[in-house]
Amino acid sequence: MHACDAEFGSVVQMIRAAVELAMLADTDHVTLDDFDRTYASFSGCRPSKNVFKADNWEELEPWTALLRDDDRA
Repeated sequence: MHACDAEFGSVVQMIRAAVELAMLADTDHVTLDDFDRTYASFSGCRPSKNVFKADNWEELEPWTALLRDDDRA
């Protein structure tokens, strides 16, 4: 939920995309790496800002993932 800023439609879209990655890789289950790669693809975030990888994921604000430094003025 945090990765999608609690927007239900985005949550569903992210889950479907992660499942699709797992299916295309012909694996038996969806992994955290599938969600990590999906979030990176959807958000364009830096690896340090990926809520599926960062130790401080609760502090990250997903809605800012695509903002450039100049946008944060």
